[in-house]
Amino acid sequence: MARNATLAKPVFNKLVGLISEPQPNRLVIITGDKGGVGKSTFARGLLHEYLERNEIPSVFEADNSNPQVKRFYGNSGLNIQETDVTNANRLDEFIDILALQVSQEGEEPIKSGEKVLIDLPAQSNQFFFNFIKDMNLFSILEERLKIRTTMVVVFSRVKDCVTQLKQLYDVTGKNVDYIVVKNAFYGDEADFRRYNDSEIRKKIFSEGNCICEIEMPELIEHAFDYIDEKELTFEEAMQPGNKISVEGRTKGWTKNFKTAIEPALPLLGLDNA
Repeated sequence: MARNATLAKPVFNKLVGLISEPQPNRLVIITGDKGGVGKSTFARGLLHEYLERNEIPSVFEADNSNPQVKRFYGNSGLNIQETDVTNANRLDEFIDILALQVSQEGEEPIKSGEKVLIDLPAQSNQFFFNFIKDMNLFSILEERLKIRTTMVVVFSRVKDCVTQLKQLYDVTGKNVDYIVVKNAFYGDEADFRRYNDSEIRKKIFSEGNCICEIEMPELIEHAFDYIDEKELTFEEAMQPGNKISVEGRTKGWTKNFKTAIEPALPLLGLDNA
């Protein structure tokens, strides 16, 4: 679905602003419980932006059935660790590793400016919800590790995406910040009316939660397929030696992606500079 329309303007909750609970460190959890919505593409775009800024995040690959982050960035020099959200013991290990990475060898003082990215698999929400409840996760992260969490929820146009956001919000509430990503592959801003007119959207805004809505640009199909087939990072796809059309399309996409996420940078652990 090739589309040349201008990206929709981002929206955030002006009742709150962009940072509701400032913390020196940021955990970014990318989710989209409906498969195929583009969550791993967003994760790869965000990793490209981190590396462009020379910001090196800690990365956890939780999508073991479709490990796109590891497949594309496994040889990039990033330390990508695997976890399994369906296994309670592995999730506990994730928290213990996280504690070591944001502290000085496991002891206070807590570091500042640490960024952690985790890409959740599709259809894993219920396992993760149980972990949140059993661990009292967000209190532990904020009080002990000075980490504020951002839930990045990637949307297509289907009703299931709205239902899954409601289920997520019922569990996480004001304990996290939110970025809703409308994947432009699935249409223009007006095509996301199920979400735009939804009761859960109204509720999140009216209850004064920190939320930013952005639109992820579409990467034309032939360029997307070329990058996928050759397992290239976006930086690699922009280098000479690839199809010149892919090089140009990737440069355009990464530029548009950078513009799209700019209003949400504080929620991604990044500065506006």
